Amino acid sequence: MDPKIQELLAELDQERRRRQDAEAEARSERRRREEEQRRREEEQRRREEAEALASSAESSTLPLFLHACHELLVAIQIVTDPTRTTQGAVTRPTNRRVPSRITLWETFTEEQMKVWHKLDQHPHFLTEKLFPSLHQLDYVRQLISPISSEWDLRYYERETVENQVRAIVDRIYENDELKRAFGLRGSITFESHANLGLSTRADDLNPVISSQTTVVTGGQADRFCIYRQDGDEHIPALAIEYKAPHKLTRDEIVGGLAQDIHPSKEIIGKESDDPDFCSKRLVAAVITQLFSYMVAKGIRYGYVCTGEAFIFLRILDDPSSVMCSVCTPSLDVEEINDDSLHLTAVAQVLAFTLRALVSPPAPQEWYDAVAELGIWPVEYSDILEQTPPTARQKHASPLYRGRRPSKLPPFQMTLRPRCRPHTDIVPRSRSPSPPTSPPPSPLSPSARRGRTVNARARSNPYQKSGKKGQSSEDSDADWIDHAAEPPKIKSQPYCSQQCLLALRDDGPLDASCPNYQAHLKRRIQPAEFRALIQEQLSRDRGPDANCRPLYKKGSCGAAFKIHLLSHGYTLLAKGVERNNARKLEHENEVYHKASRYSRQLHSWLSRDCCA
Repeated sequence: MDPKIQELLAELDQERRRRQDAEAEARSERRRREEEQRRREEEQRRREEAEALASSAESSTLPLFLHACHELLVAIQIVTDPTRTTQGAVTRPTNRRVPSRITLWETFTEEQMKVWHKLDQHPHFLTEKLFPSLHQLDYVRQLISPISSEWDLRYYERETVENQVRAIVDRIYENDELKRAFGLRGSITFESHANLGLSTRADDLNPVISSQTTVVTGGQADRFCIYRQDGDEHIPALAIEYKAPHKLTRDEIVGGLAQDIHPSKEIIGKESDDPDFCSKRLVAAVITQLFSYMVAKGIRYGYVCTGEAFIFLRILDDPSSVMCSVCTPSLDVEEINDDSLHLTAVAQVLAFTLRALVSPPAPQEWYDAVAELGIWPVEYSDILEQTPPTARQKHASPLYRGRRPSKLPPFQMTLRPRCRPHTDIVPRSRSPSPPTSPPPSPLSPSARRGRTVNARARSNPYQKSGKKGQSSEDSDADWIDHAAEPPKIKSQPYCSQQCLLALRDDGPLDASCPNYQAHLKRRIQPAEFRALIQEQLSRDRGPDANCRPLYKKGSCGAAFKIHLLSHGYTLLAKGVERNNARKLEHENEVYHKASRYSRQLHSWLSRDCCA
């Protein structure tokens, strides 16, 4: 072969090897770059996971906490299979006090928003990390079971709402500025009626009273928010009634409360298979059950909860009427953002609780009006079974599409992008991270598009202008700044024991008694004292009466503080319901015998000492 050709072939072969070597080097470099990129991405992923884990373990700000709590709500699972759910009636409102009117609470949202505007005035509280971590809430979510009964619902609400509301109130109470702003004088707990010493035994009833067909069987609410005021008074602030969501559906609640209800005219004694009537009857029965207990115990605020929906109740100075508002957080909150945090379940119950805590106690004249209320005379123990399946509302109601406040000043609480929960820690987030630009105000038209408050058929008579029928609580513009003032009797000092013994035994007055000067006006005998007390109790029925409960209860009675205005005597008294009067008489006999034996023993000891 020609040497030149061989030389050219050699050069070509060498060039081919150089190209192959270059390509191999390029492939190797590319692999190195890809490997480096993978290492960087892996390192970035590990850093993000570490940051997310650290963030989930940190305490949360209030906006982030409300966000995470709402994710617990949307994780609810409702069992509808009849073979796996509890059966029975939705309620038993037999012989309960029934309201004359169940009215729509027109201003509920506006009144709730006042709480959040008050919090908005303390921005440091909204940005401090004071609340349970996302990791803790995620652990709670993992323990939630499907709801097939009231017991499942109680556990679910305790873990997802009540404990979280209590945590927020505790942090507010620890903040001196907020404590003063909200007028708080103690913390709260949520307790069942079994923890309140409330007897429900049938043998506690007087046989004569029990034989009457119109006896009011008040029953017990499922849960109470207890206000631990001033450290020693445990005051029921609001009552809670649970109803499993398969027994009272969200759409039955919405349909049943589409307009005002007059139970005596529209429900009691009526029968119909019409779905609207059946929904209204179920709702009226449940509200009556809670209402009857509230008026008996002097509780103005309460709510019915199914896990999906809330019916918030408020009773004004006229107890014949109860105002109600329906909230369904899963519909109210279309997506979690700055506009909707105050519409979540925890936020709604928190605002409602804070308002209940500063509500003035019911005066004695309130109970007088309660005694005049009608009684539900029909046995409804199987009301749910009597409702045909075809009459139960199972489809989304067009009446409710979520709620938005209107005509309110801008709300500034912000769920900052850097505070949003990590999707690996709190799942099922229904919206991506927001853009860097601020979202529209919850009051702007864009934020309110297509969202309306419940259709209202009639106005609540207590919200009309003018003084007629106006409640002392209706001036809610200042309710949060001017909490209910404690009655004068609360600061009135008790008489000394020696002073009361002198009253009983007609002995010399005790000069060390803090009320000594008032006793000097005129000495009175025990019989006159009892007559004056009885006469004062019969007419002194207003909010500043000289008799107040001490919220301490025994087996059948409760303690009261009484001040005889005319002579200054201030003492502890025990009161019982009429059906327990015989027990009180027996207790009085025991005390008299013990006192007589004590005097005899003292006399014997004195004689022995003299001898």
